[in-house]
Amino acid sequence: MVYSEWLNQWLKTKQVKAKNSTISSYSLLISTHIVPILGDMEIEDIDDGSLQDAIDIWVSEGNRKTGGELSEKSVAEILRVTKSSIKAYCKKYRIPVPLFDELEVPKVGSRSHEVFTPDEQSIILKAILKNISERTAGIALGLLSGMRIGEICALQWDSVDMKENLITVEATLQRIYEPDEDSSRKSRILIDTPKTENSRRKIPMTTTMKNILTAIQPEDCEGLYVLSGKAKPLEAKSLRDFYYRFLDQQGLRKLTFHTLRHTFGTKCITCNIDPATLCKIMGHANPTITINLYCHPQIDDMRKAMEVLDEKWLK
Repeated sequence: MVYSEWLNQWLKTKQVKAKNSTISSYSLLISTHIVPILGDMEIEDIDDGSLQDAIDIWVSEGNRKTGGELSEKSVAEILRVTKSSIKAYCKKYRIPVPLFDELEVPKVGSRSHEVFTPDEQSIILKAILKNISERTAGIALGLLSGMRIGEICALQWDSVDMKENLITVEATLQRIYEPDEDSSRKSRILIDTPKTENSRRKIPMTTTMKNILTAIQPEDCEGLYVLSGKAKPLEAKSLRDFYYRFLDQQGLRKLTFHTLRHTFGTKCITCNIDPATLCKIMGHANPTITINLYCHPQIDDMRKAMEVLDEKWLK
């Protein structure tokens, strides 16, 4: 079912008990913020990745009046409505409820797509190359390929083609609630195929990324996960904890793991990779998300554009 269609049904069920003012507030959040970004998606296709992309847009430019940041309170309310409506759908149709516990909600004022500076990127990469391991490779996959943390943890060697220099993203890891007979709330790790066609993608490896993976690849790696070297994957929380310790050791700012993905996307734009191509690499639902997240020209870019225009006028 398309999410926008379910939201209409969900609102009708809420009208039975909720106050008119509450329904009015929900309706405004849905029409103004949720539907424009997620409304066309099949509800079962909404996962941590697609919801994280939506959060990044809500935080950075969700204010419809100014085009700027939304308050933290507003973002929290939008996210609450989104999670609640998805949970209601899962409960009605008796399917596992996604925990969405890998989401990272930046604070307003910190810029949702804050990125590591070129100097910080250099420090990170040099530290990885100095101490290549399965877990530092996980950090490299975020920085050099833009993969999401769930995709990185679910990556198996079978999906890494060293001959063609390609990584095939065909699985993602997340923790879900699974209803039990005694109605207790239990969770488990679920590794499943990405839910959207765009998320199932091939990413060309840079030479540096290939060299890092080559250094940790076991001789017999069939069926093994890249980050654990075992038949059991490394949990996202373990990778994130290692990442924060890594940043601390390098004396770097404690930016979220998702910042690696934003740094990659921003780097691609500054290297003149077009948004349509970057959309495919990032696995975004559509190029609009890519443009909203990364196509924000700096003042130097605007000066160059105006100089080109001036030259055209003078001809």
